[in-house]
Amino acid sequence: MKGYVAVQRKLLTIIYSLWKTDQAYNPDYKGDEQKAVAPTGATLHQPLMVVLGT
Repeated sequence: MKGYVAVQRKLLTIIYSLWKTDQAYNPDYKGDEQKAVAPTGATLHQPLMVVLGT
């Protein structure tokens, strides 16, 4: 039952945000987690002490 409520809440949130911003639904929309991001110093594979500078 909790799964149904979670899905309903997510759908309602999406519908409300689309209605509030007056946008049409785009099924091909790429969210933030799907966009390519260039690596920064903190995301390189380095020991923690090197990243923190200590």
